[in-house]
Amino acid sequence: MALPESRFGCRWRNAGLGLYRADASSNGLLEEWCQCWRHAVSVTENNFGAHNCLGCTWFTQGRWDEAIREFQEVVRLKPGFAEAYNSLGRSFSASKRLDEAIACYQKAVEIQPDYVTAHNSLASLLLQKGQVDQVIIHCQKALELEPDNIIAHDNLGLALSLKGHFDEALVHFQKAVELQPDNGMAQLSLGSFLSRLGRTDEAIRHLHSAVLLQPDDAETHNNFGGALLSKGNVDEAVQQFQEAARLLPDRFEIRRNLGHALLKQGSLDAAIREFQTALILKPDNAVASNDLVIAVGMKEKQPQSPVHLTKP
Repeated sequence: MALPESRFGCRWRNAGLGLYRADASSNGLLEEWCQCWRHAVSVTENNFGAHNCLGCTWFTQGRWDEAIREFQEVVRLKPGFAEAYNSLGRSFSASKRLDEAIACYQKAVEIQPDYVTAHNSLASLLLQKGQVDQVIIHCQKALELEPDNIIAHDNLGLALSLKGHFDEALVHFQKAVELQPDNGMAQLSLGSFLSRLGRTDEAIRHLHSAVLLQPDDAETHNNFGGALLSKGNVDEAVQQFQEAARLLPDRFEIRRNLGHALLKQGSLDAAIREFQTALILKPDNAVASNDLVIAVGMKEKQPQSPVHLTKP
């Protein structure tokens, strides 16, 4: 029979929390944390704190299903706990269960209307769902609460650009970079938007900063490659697309972009291989099929090297 939460149960929960905070990156302490929090759950009743700590542990370890189970228990025990709904939303989002994540974030801001993190998370997912007007509402609310929040500025810039309000969008992208010039996401968004506007030199400068700040991000290399290719810097563009493909080998758009850059470089065999890879990823894509036909046609038109026969 589980006991109501007592000082004893709290002690075990807090012991686990202390270990967690002592070295949150150490896998070696995971079992110790779990033992403390599981014990707290077993000897107490309705111990939402222990379930919450277990959920955070599983989330840190990428064990989304376990995290979801624990956070669901937290919101059952304490339905007015906005932070738990936010954590549950993050876990659903990590599991690609976007509709359930959106519902959790909506509940979080319903309980706590000034919860900026939840507004931002909700805006990010609504952006993926194409609900641009709702994105704008939540970003504006976040900025009303925290005028210097760069995530809200970035999301609002993206939403406004999708609505065709380019001047307003640029203001928010620039503000994000002004607030945190060492933020790779902000540099990427501004550089990508400037590239879209045809302001290539400015775009290259910001995208180069983004690559330095987040060298392991495939999208950053891909967008930088696109700007370099527009400028005519073909060899540099090829290098950026190759790095993007190394980081994210199964992304169709990256393979196709690399193929085009190689085509402009004159590396026809390599371009053909990239277009073939793109077609493997999307076999029914007519555009990629046409890319391959063009590249093969260019290869066939190349003059053949003369064959020199030697006398036996």
